[in-house]
Amino acid sequence: MKNKSAKIALFIGTLIVGILIAINFNFDGIASKQLTAKEYQDAIEERTQLYKQISLLQKSNREFQEKIDKYKNDDKMNGKVLEDMRNQLGDYGMLTGLNEVKGPGLIITINDAIINYDEDTDYEVMNKILHDSDMALLINELRGSGAEAISVNNHRVTPNTAVVCNSAFLGFDDGDREAAPFKIYVIGNAELMEESLNSEGSHLRVLKQFRGLDVTVEKSDEIIMPAASNHAVEYAEEDINK
Repeated sequence: MKNKSAKIALFIGTLIVGILIAINFNFDGIASKQLTAKEYQDAIEERTQLYKQISLLQKSNREFQEKIDKYKNDDKMNGKVLEDMRNQLGDYGMLTGLNEVKGPGLIITINDAIINYDEDTDYEVMNKILHDSDMALLINELRGSGAEAISVNNHRVTPNTAVVCNSAFLGFDDGDREAAPFKIYVIGNAELMEESLNSEGSHLRVLKQFRGLDVTVEKSDEIIMPAASNHAVEYAEEDINK
């Protein structure tokens, strides 16, 4: 009887131990801790906070990526803008004479007519000489015929260029003086410019046919012109109120 009671007690003890083991271990054999209600609630709140932080980090990461992409695009845009500005400055520099240029066009050579001081009257002598007013008219005609760049001898013509009569010379805005013959270099469409210069009523035709000056016009595939002297602007300023 005692043996039977002992066996029953051993069985019950073994069963209790098995239940305790089942309670304190999960199915993977890893010990699990039983949480109180408060500990469980705290764990839930901590998990919720972690989810919020992860969500904020993901959002921040997206924002940073968008900024990076924007900076990349801005760099491309800024590069394009800078390139356009450089091209515009180059164009303005060529048109205003601040940059050296080259291209096809015409070379016009003008020399004074042969003067006989013993027989020619003062009026005839004056007619046989190229004056500053003649040069101004020629430059204006060339611009009207499509000239993109003009130089007289080694002097680049700009919007500020001035030419004045100085005895037997023509004086330029940089202080230099040049005597005949004068070579006018013009970059542009040679065919159109030559046609305009030979048209009836052109000043070049007047100089050649009616005043007897020695005038030759030749085409050139490449004319190289120097840059003009830089003129500082002292009084003019941009009208920002326009």
